[in-house]
Amino acid sequence: MDWIDSGKMKIRNPETGEREVHEVPDLETLRNWTLFDGGAETPDGCWVEPDGTCEHGWKAWPRILGLV
Repeated sequence: MDWIDSGKMKIRNPETGEREVHEVPDLETLRNWTLFDGGAETPDGCWVEPDGTCEHGWKAWPRILGLV
């Protein structure tokens, strides 16, 4: 993971191994996902547990950011 600029980071795509730039969700969004919705998105848009990994190999945002 590398920070590109405010709100974006480079993350390795688990399917291709290539590094891709993704917009990082803000803290309020992360809080709402985990507290009220009981899950979280992955960079490719799948919905999983906050500490989970989707079927494509992407980790949930809270897990990527080290929040869980």
